Amino acid sequence: MAANGKPRRSQQNDRESESLMTHRALQLSLSPPRCPPFGTAHRSVLLGVQPFDDPYAELDQDIAHSSYNFHSGLREGLLHVVYNARLRGRHPHLMLGPDAADEITRFLGSLLPLQWQNHFRDTGGFRSMFDTVVECGIPPGAVANPRAALTFLRLTRQRQSIRYGEHSCQHIDLFLPDEEHCPRDQWAGMVFFVHGGAWGSGKPWYYRLVAQTFLDLKMAVAVVGYRVYPDANTAGQVGDLENAYVELSRRLPDLCGPKRTKRSIGFCVMGHSSGAHISLLWLIDQVQRHLHMEQLREEGTNLDILAFDQSDERPICDSFVGISGIYNIGHHFDYEAARGVEGKP
Repeated sequence: MAANGKPRRSQQNDRESESLMTHRALQLSLSPPRCPPFGTAHRSVLLGVQPFDDPYAELDQDIAHSSYNFHSGLREGLLHVVYNARLRGRHPHLMLGPDAADEITRFLGSLLPLQWQNHFRDTGGFRSMFDTVVECGIPPGAVANPRAALTFLRLTRQRQSIRYGEHSCQHIDLFLPDEEHCPRDQWAGMVFFVHGGAWGSGKPWYYRLVAQTFLDLKMAVAVVGYRVYPDANTAGQVGDLENAYVELSRRLPDLCGPKRTKRSIGFCVMGHSSGAHISLLWLIDQVQRHLHMEQLREEGTNLDILAFDQSDERPICDSFVGISGIYNIGHHFDYEAARGVEGKP
């Protein structure tokens, strides 16, 4: 602390380095694959080329082009207007051609017939392969960052496992602030974290280090596991989130559920990648359910007969955070088709 009472410059730099939205994070958020897919007018505008021309012809590469340009007239027309108004310029973080990961996928796709790839996915081979790759990378990561490894071990001892179904994936890793140093009435809320993994891989313990940041903010953290493909499709995964939420509401009604205690942050639903997609689908289902209840009330229907919980008036969550989520499945399909993972639409 300086004599004038202001923090020293080094302390300010430390706080800036801990910012959740750094310059590097912003660059990554605008980089592939979280960008418009190949062949779309939106990507063409970002590249500074004519939206309805082929921006990849000069690359002389076999790129699967989407038909998206031809079935979204109003949106693409607006992008055309933007381009013609010369409000354009080459996006600084967007590559004109495929990146290395795309090239690898294209190469594998040229060797293996699409039917074989789909069989590998539908029999659980994709899940086993990617989970194995992630787990093999953890020991080198622990050696490179021993502090994170120690935090992981500490969180493992602190973890409470809550089961909400018979399947091995239907469990919750729960982390609670230390009540000796932070009384329960001072807790800021709970994070309901849904892991990612392209709908077909991933486990809660891969995301265990996420909990520490929120524990430091006096928040409970529930990292939710759910059945991944092929054990369940997105409808089954949404159902798993609902069952996990019901179980948490039963065990921790002051933190989760319609009768939760009002807190400074409250109940936050957070998902990463495909976890952001299915958690948002789950919230949309809840909104539709509430709207249906309101309609029944206006019609004078006795909700007791229909077994509706009339006390469930409060919104299911106080906030939602999606991290690198997929919110437009059409765009995502176009992107995967361009990589050779799926057939052309």
